[in-house]
Amino acid sequence: MKLSFRALLFLFSVSLMACSQLPSSSLADSTSPSNHQPPQSTESNHRSSSSRLPYALGAITQQQLFDAYPTFSKAYQQYQVTPEDRSALQQLSQATELVIVFGSWCHDSQREVPRILKLIDSANNTAIKTTLVAVGYNKQIPEAANPHRLAIQYTPTIFVIDQQGKELGRFIERPDTNWAADITAAINQ
Repeated sequence: MKLSFRALLFLFSVSLMACSQLPSSSLADSTSPSNHQPPQSTESNHRSSSSRLPYALGAITQQQLFDAYPTFSKAYQQYQVTPEDRSALQQLSQATELVIVFGSWCHDSQREVPRILKLIDSANNTAIKTTLVAVGYNKQIPEAANPHRLAIQYTPTIFVIDQQGKELGRFIERPDTNWAADITAAINQ
């Protein structure tokens, strides 16, 4: 059977509407093989416990991300950090925060976020703080998880921020060169 683009678009729209009307427990069951609910953000204080989302939203720890979304954990385990990249980040001394805004549903985030986290972990540099913030399909950063008043259009977006809260660099979807070189260049500018 051959369907036109319009027919496929219509079917996709109908399936999205149907999913949005399922009880939240059905959504969780259909999106998670372990039937594990994604961690809720501080925004969940404004939601009833029965309105959980099928994706992470708000501030989330690395461990919560890996526990709820095995794709991220698997990519982290598989990624190999080069000695040169590790060394580049180990040499940084300026206090810096990396704010990683991502979608747990986004394939670019599933590829790049574990790489950044593995790089930062392997450098073991206490001058670099990492903050993970998950967004929904609308890519709006929950207010409670956005002290720097950041806005994005694409995921992941990685912000390099100094200790005064000034944005030193922003990387969208993937690195320009590689993560170590780009983060180092933003900090040393």
